[in-house]
Amino acid sequence: MRRTSEADYEKVKEWGEGALMLRGGQTSLHTLRMASDVVKYVVGFYLICGFLFVGYKASVMPTNEKQAMMQVQLVRFNKMIYPHKLDKPANFVETRVVDGHIERSTIELTLNSFENHPTIIHYYTQGVSKIKRWSFWTTVTIAITSLLSMFFFSTVGRRIIKTQHFRGARIVEKLQLIDIVLDKNRALEKKMWINNYTPYVIGGVPYIYGTEKQHTLICGRTGAGKTQEILKLLSQIRYYNHDCVVFDYMGSYLETHYNPQTDYILNPMDTRCAAWDFFSDANSKEDFHTVAAALIAESKDPFWSKSARTIFVSTAYKYYSQSLEGNSKPKLKTFLDLLMKGRPSTLADYLGDTEASALFLISGVSGSILATLTSALAPLYAMVEYQHEAVEPFSISEWIKCTDQKGFLFITSRSDQHEALKPLITLWADIAIRSLVSGPRHKNRFVFFMLDELPALAKLPSLITGLTQGRQFGAAYILGIQQRSQLEAIYDRHDTATLFGNCATKLIFSVNCPETAEYLSKTIGRAHTAARDENISYGAETVRDGRNIMTRREKEYVILPEQISALPNLDAYLKLSGELPVARVSTKYIDWPIVQARFEQAEKVPVGYSRQLNKTLKQLETDLKRGDSKTKSTKPEPEKTKQKETNQSSKAEKKPKPTKLYATQAKNNGSTKNAKSENLLKSYVPLMTNPTKLTSSDRSDEASLKNRETEQDDTDEETNANSISMEEPSSDELKKVELKNIKKKRNKKKEKKKRDEARLQARISDEVTHEGNEGSQEIEQAQHIITGFEDFHR
Repeated sequence: MRRTSEADYEKVKEWGEGALMLRGGQTSLHTLRMASDVVKYVVGFYLICGFLFVGYKASVMPTNEKQAMMQVQLVRFNKMIYPHKLDKPANFVETRVVDGHIERSTIELTLNSFENHPTIIHYYTQGVSKIKRWSFWTTVTIAITSLLSMFFFSTVGRRIIKTQHFRGARIVEKLQLIDIVLDKNRALEKKMWINNYTPYVIGGVPYIYGTEKQHTLICGRTGAGKTQEILKLLSQIRYYNHDCVVFDYMGSYLETHYNPQTDYILNPMDTRCAAWDFFSDANSKEDFHTVAAALIAESKDPFWSKSARTIFVSTAYKYYSQSLEGNSKPKLKTFLDLLMKGRPSTLADYLGDTEASALFLISGVSGSILATLTSALAPLYAMVEYQHEAVEPFSISEWIKCTDQKGFLFITSRSDQHEALKPLITLWADIAIRSLVSGPRHKNRFVFFMLDELPALAKLPSLITGLTQGRQFGAAYILGIQQRSQLEAIYDRHDTATLFGNCATKLIFSVNCPETAEYLSKTIGRAHTAARDENISYGAETVRDGRNIMTRREKEYVILPEQISALPNLDAYLKLSGELPVARVSTKYIDWPIVQARFEQAEKVPVGYSRQLNKTLKQLETDLKRGDSKTKSTKPEPEKTKQKETNQSSKAEKKPKPTKLYATQAKNNGSTKNAKSENLLKSYVPLMTNPTKLTSSDRSDEASLKNRETEQDDTDEETNANSISMEEPSSDELKKVELKNIKKKRNKKKEKKKRDEARLQARISDEVTHEGNEGSQEIEQAQHIITGFEDFHR
């Protein structure tokens, strides 16, 4: 039962119960009278037709049957009128056809014996049975035709009240849309000679051939069903073995579709991150301009962002050119240190011959520009801090341009880390888009860009170009958003309209934003229709009762904004490319199995530890390989070796100048050198490869180790003594010596300043120069190991 609204209650109060009863009674009685008129005319017409039919059949009956029926009725009537004249004659003329001639014979009967004569009974029975049979079928025919007439009248009534569609958008059922798409695809197969191609399916409806490259927009609120539909599209991409760049904001797609054998992950804080090389994807001035536009977002005052981009481009291009001229590989860390850690005056001198030099001439401006630049480029340090240098760096542009290797590129993030990594993630996505449109054209290639939660990225400078020109390069974009206002906050109004307009296929789930629902309703389109209105009039006399039907032409939206907002979860409106109608579809929920972890936290790699220590360990491994033969031939006995090591350690404690000890030890035989190298490898390789494997004593003294650098003495004796202690061949003895030094330094007052690392290294190198090349190599190795161990604990 429909509930009465407040407006209805107001009308009841205004009109009164009596007026409502009159209006209801008059309209109901008028409806009944009109219905009875319809039934009366329909049934009466068919009854007349039935009587005429039976009369006609009776008139063409055989003469004997017709005469018998008529005389029997006449005899019965005479019996009623003349009951005392039953012996009155009543003759019956029987007609027969014999040899083609009509013969008539008269049977003389009376009124009393007429009905009992066998011949009369025979003809009468046949005639009556025929009349009954014809009457029965006539009645059935009248009933059926009456019902069919009622159905016909109701169909005409529906057609009258139904809104007629002339042109514009229209809505159909899902099965109707599938039939239309299949028919159109079959026609395109014959016209374009398409073979061995199966279109993708979205919302249970196949695409029109080739319209995947005309891009797709999936819009809907949280929980409406976007993720489920995108997961199904990813499964199809994997099945057809096409390339795909996936921006995975929450890791929902990586945990269900990541394949370590063919796919790559870009997230500096994930241990599975590919070793991305910045300069392999940016190696020209135009590339640096594009990178700067992706990393440094537009500010309210464009001067600061444009100035920061100018400094970035000039520094990057000059550093890259100098690296190529010097036949050295450009490194991201060196470039960032040059750009962000140096003094403004140093950077100004470096950029003196570039277009960015004028920005340093304005007093008080360069500092603000560099502050803007530093905050924008801070995410690049994540690649330095969390990722090791790789022998084979990963290049996004090379991966995009490679047509042989198929797989997914996951650009992942996490909610608590996303804001810090947003510029870097935006840069990666922009490089992928730019690399495809700058490469060769591929008619039959498919490269999908799955950018769900697109507003979570900063502005992509190449996105508009990719949408408008990417089709000829094989690009197929699938964009996911929640509200249009989120895009307008990043892109301007015109670019947002371009994004929506270049997505030919739209899957619209429920949205909470009224403005977005209204915009999507306009995007689907309007229809030119002819609607009919009915007016009812009544009065005291029945002649004044009547109903009027008028036709009204109008333009209306096929899908109202309120219909979009009221959609249940997993239901959506699908608008395909071209003039195809809109259909309401349903997405089935699937509980996808989890095959990989969403995120694997990477341990922070201290700057200088992984790189310097790796070089030292490689050198030590080389020394071990070189001295294997000598070690086997001159290997000392265990007891003698242990005694010799004890003597060396005791001598080391008494030696005031460790540099001479290094020079002396450098001249020893190969077996002693290899023994030291092997022990150092055993001590430091586990710490480098798995820093979590620390003993409880190391963890308990971690706070003391952090303050070690601030508590060091400036005297050469204690510094070199620490170097000697680090060169002990046993890792246990190494830890004991380290803890012993820490305990001694706890009791000292914190009076001396932090050691200048650069000055100490220069001092050590000067001392090593006088001792010989071999001693210098040993001191550098020990010093790198000390620095790596201290940086690790720091």
